Amino acid sequence: MSSYFFSEWLLDTRTEEIPFHWYTVPLKNLGEAEVEAETATIVRQLRRNHPGWAIASAGHLIGAFQPVASDEIQLQGEQKRDINPSIPLERRLLERLLSRSFELSQNRADYRASYGKVIPRKPTQVVGGIEIRRYLQFDMNVGRIWPNHCGL
Repeated sequence: MSSYFFSEWLLDTRTEEIPFHWYTVPLKNLGEAEVEAETATIVRQLRRNHPGWAIASAGHLIGAFQPVASDEIQLQGEQKRDINPSIPLERRLLERLLSRSFELSQNRADYRASYGKVIPRKPTQVVGGIEIRRYLQFDMNVGRIWPNHCGL
């Protein structure tokens, strides 16, 4: 038997209120899939160098809430400017960064969190040797909220 709980939180936070540092990965003559793969490799290395920091990527962009410094990784064009939510690549980067930040905020002793899921380390039940765990699956969406949608 499956049980589901749907909920939605709407935050009235503007992108200019979020401190954001981003970097451009030097592009080679690669297709979109290769650029994403190369950028993901760089992000994994940056996460190893800065454990516990929310660092994410989208396309050829890498973003973090604090400046990321690395001697062995060449990043170009550090910028500290607001995300423009009308640009899909920038919006996707912020969504991934917020999602990563939420995952990192979980108590690691009690929960595993990655790829939009928070799973308890201890099962809620064991039936016939099968562990049963309830989990939270989440999705972050950044977009424009018009005043009539949030009661303003």
